[in-house]
Amino acid sequence: MPAGVSLALFIATAASLIVPWFYFGIHKAPARPLTSTRSLLSIFLLLHSLYYLYQIIVLPPVNIFTRLKIPLNTPTDAIRSILIKQSETGDLPAPLETLLKHLGSFDVKTYYVRFGHSVVSTCDYCLSFDEFGMFALPPVLLSYICTAAVIGLVTIVNSGRERYRTIAVAAVAGAFCLEAYYIATISIEIPKDDKPMFMWHDNLLLLRRLFFLILPPVVHMLPGSASPAALMNPTIAAMRTAEQTALRLQLLRLVRGAVMRVPALRTRAVSWWTAEAREGEWVREDEAVRELARKLNSGFDEGSDGEGAGPLRMTARNSVTALKNGFAPSEYWRVPPP
Repeated sequence: MPAGVSLALFIATAASLIVPWFYFGIHKAPARPLTSTRSLLSIFLLLHSLYYLYQIIVLPPVNIFTRLKIPLNTPTDAIRSILIKQSETGDLPAPLETLLKHLGSFDVKTYYVRFGHSVVSTCDYCLSFDEFGMFALPPVLLSYICTAAVIGLVTIVNSGRERYRTIAVAAVAGAFCLEAYYIATISIEIPKDDKPMFMWHDNLLLLRRLFFLILPPVVHMLPGSASPAALMNPTIAAMRTAEQTALRLQLLRLVRGAVMRVPALRTRAVSWWTAEAREGEWVREDEAVRELARKLNSGFDEGSDGEGAGPLRMTARNSVTALKNGFAPSEYWRVPPP
């Protein structure tokens, strides 16, 4: 892919990623400050995703055979001739000279498929599989360690994703072991004809970058868990519920005072309470209801001077007194004690 086309594709892909992130992360969540932990992690993951998108689209792995569109069994002299024709100075840089020197060996061509262009063209002293493998291991291992560190940052304390850390890091370690297994054990056969060769290093590198691109945002978007403090102390939820209930009771007291100040609402309230009092009087005057209430130990006899009153009537009086004291608009409006 030409450099200009790949750069334009990267810009278009980056724009398609930044616009939704800005819309859902900033516009749809204005209550969350940009300095919060989740917002900072979102910004970091956006930059992380843009970096790997740039690596995938603009900086694909170098491969002299796919670049020149020649088969892997092309003689070294033919490759040198093609490169010199395309060179502006007529000379080849030192890495290409090292590469051409190594490609004279059939085994090194298989190492080129396993370990890639950079390893074969950079390591001057490498000749065997073990030497090329040890030279290729550090940068690959470092990339996996960096991704594990990113996972640790995404699942930092107070992020709500702490429980996913072990699984995500295990996935990174498993991906490293799987890639190392394929590189070390895959059987490579160079075709004798001009058929294209499957470049294991290039394709595994692409899969690795896609994995590093997808895994951290997926962990970040998984459902969060409750904070450790809330899990360790269950009374926090009860305290919050009690606070909300107290606020509702205070609002009820203010609403009651406001209702009595509006003539229309006051008239409707008085009418409703009058109807309720009339229906209650009908029930209390029914002798059958009185007798049944006495048998159930819920009598509501009035008694004399508050003495001998039924249990239900005494409970109702105490409740009404408590409500009156609770609904008082201020300390100076409380009902005086009897």
